[in-house]
Amino acid sequence: MAARTTRATRNSSAAPFFQLERERACKGNIMALSMVYSRQDAVPGKDFGQVWRDRLRLVQLENNGWKVYSCDLGHEESLGEIGRHLQSNFDHHRFPEAFKKRWPDGLKLRLVIFDYFYIPDHWADQRWGSGTFITKTVPFLRDYAKVKEFWLPNCRVMRDLLQEHEQFLRAKGLTWYFVGESWKNVLYVATEQVNGVMEASENEVKTNANQVKAYLDPLHPFIRICDVRKRRLRRHLQEEANQREQQPLEQQQQQARKEEEGTIKKKLKGRPSQQPEQQLLLLLQQKDKNVQEEKDGHAEEKGEGKEEGVEDGSKR
Repeated sequence: MAARTTRATRNSSAAPFFQLERERACKGNIMALSMVYSRQDAVPGKDFGQVWRDRLRLVQLENNGWKVYSCDLGHEESLGEIGRHLQSNFDHHRFPEAFKKRWPDGLKLRLVIFDYFYIPDHWADQRWGSGTFITKTVPFLRDYAKVKEFWLPNCRVMRDLLQEHEQFLRAKGLTWYFVGESWKNVLYVATEQVNGVMEASENEVKTNANQVKAYLDPLHPFIRICDVRKRRLRRHLQEEANQREQQPLEQQQQQARKEEEGTIKKKLKGRPSQQPEQQLLLLLQQKDKNVQEEKDGHAEEKGEGKEEGVEDGSKR
């Protein structure tokens, strides 16, 4: 009988602090920026800080089928899993040189994901404000490491950089767009799976919920950079949706009424009738009446039914 393996869920109290010994198809290589994939024996005892938290999240990411690499400036390579950690500033023009030196035989990556824990604006300005990550690192990793997608936190600093260098990215064949579905970010999913473990720690608790609320856009917490050809249609559809949201409510109602009239006319077109315009008018009046009755019902539930009744009585 095969050995039973478990995966930490959202409310789990058991830390997947070690790699599960099981064979599974690898989804690909992934690099986590501003994180350290440390060895288990390199985590300080009774220390629930960044090193412990990063390993917890990245081990879960690896248990989910990814081969994990990491890069940050504050932790030595000897601290990380053998051959998995790069100590370098990814917002510096010498990053490509450091990357090639660390992996001289080359390293192909499918995803590059920026950590989104603790990124206040002043901190992000100091570390990423130069824009080198966008103009140097992203094109280098796309061309040299064959990266398919970059996942970034949707914070003010990152938005400003992308808007400033949007023409540059387009010239490189890249585009970016906001992502509202958090579950599409695999690091977010892995973090949610070990959420219960982090909540039980003795240190200051950092979770998806409080970090997204504090530093990211609540509706679209992440930004995705990818090849223009892959996302051209998606970006176009998103822009259309944004335009519709910006339209005044009255204009949206008028447009909806025109569409409804066109639909009713098509339904009446094949029916023999001497007065199709009267039928159209009756159907529209009936629809308006149903909408009004529905609104009145909602108002009564909120305690507004009495006030509306008085107003109707005064009109009569």
